[in-house]
Amino acid sequence: MIDLMYQKVLEYYDRYSVLKVIPMLKELKTITLATLLVLGAAKLGSTAPLPSPNNQGDYMGRAYHTYWEVVDPDPNGLNCRMTNSSFEELMRADNRTPFEFFNWSLVGVLKQGQRFESFPSNAAGTFNDTRGLPWLFVGKNYATGGVQRCFVRANSQFVKPVQSSIPFPVREILSQIQGKTRVPIFLPSQLPFSQKIYLKSRVETNSYSVEISHTPNCNSTACFIGSISAERGGEPAQPPPRGFRSEFKTIKLADRTQGIFYNGCGASCTALVEWQYQGVLYQVTMKNGREETLVQIANSAIEAGPR
Repeated sequence: MIDLMYQKVLEYYDRYSVLKVIPMLKELKTITLATLLVLGAAKLGSTAPLPSPNNQGDYMGRAYHTYWEVVDPDPNGLNCRMTNSSFEELMRADNRTPFEFFNWSLVGVLKQGQRFESFPSNAAGTFNDTRGLPWLFVGKNYATGGVQRCFVRANSQFVKPVQSSIPFPVREILSQIQGKTRVPIFLPSQLPFSQKIYLKSRVETNSYSVEISHTPNCNSTACFIGSISAERGGEPAQPPPRGFRSEFKTIKLADRTQGIFYNGCGASCTALVEWQYQGVLYQVTMKNGREETLVQIANSAIEAGPR
C-alpha cells in the first residue's frame, strides 16, 4: 500500500513538473515545426502613458512605474546603494533612518540595458532623499545575478520607464501553425513581460505549443518561463492529493469561460490556467507564475477568439 501511494506521488510530480506540465510536451512523436522567435519590449497603444521627467530629468513624486531600464552609458555602471536596514524596515511608519541614499553603501552596479522592477514608496511614488532628489528601489533585477534590493537615482540620465507588456507575434506564429494542426488556435495579443524573451513553436495534427524562455534553445528549468498550448482530448488538471503544497480552484475567465487555476510547488512552483473549447484543452503555464499574470494571458487569447 505504501509503495502504491509513493508511486502515485511520483506520477503526480512527474505530471506537473515545470517542463512536463503540458502532456503533449512529454513526448512529441512528430514535430512538424520548431521555430524560435526573439521578442523585446514594445510600446502598445492601449497601455497607460509612461512617466515623464521634469526639466531637470528627475522622475518626481507620483511618477511611479514598475518597469525600468538602465540608460546610463557609464561603462562602470549605475551605482546602486543600500543601508544596513532592509527595505521592509525602511517602509515602516516608525522608521527613523534618514533617506541619505547618496551616502549609503555601494552594493553593486547595473549596466546599460538591464531592466528591473521598482517597488513604490509609501506615497505610491519615487523616494526623495534629504536633498529632495528622487530615487528608485530596485526590487527585482531581470539580469541573471544582477544586483537588486538597493536604490538608484530616478533621473533620465540613468534610467527610463518601459512598458510592462510586449505584443505577441500573432502573424508569425500563425504562419507556423495554421494548416498544420486541426485544433482551433487561441493566441494572446500581448504578453505581460518587459524583459527579452524567446518563443519556440511546436505543432502536431491535434496539438500545438508555444514555449517561452529566457534563452534561445532552452532545455532546462532554469531558463524556462512558461508556455501556451492546446491539445485535443488533453487531460485536465486534477485536484492534488491532500498534503501537497498547492492551490487548485475554479475561476471565471473572459467571455464567461470557466477555467481552472492550479499552482503546485516542489523544488519550484508551477502555475497554470486552463480552459476547454470544442473538446480541446488549452493551457497557459508559468514557472513561479502568479494567478493574475496567467489569467491576463488566457483572457487575451480568449477575447481574441479562434485565430
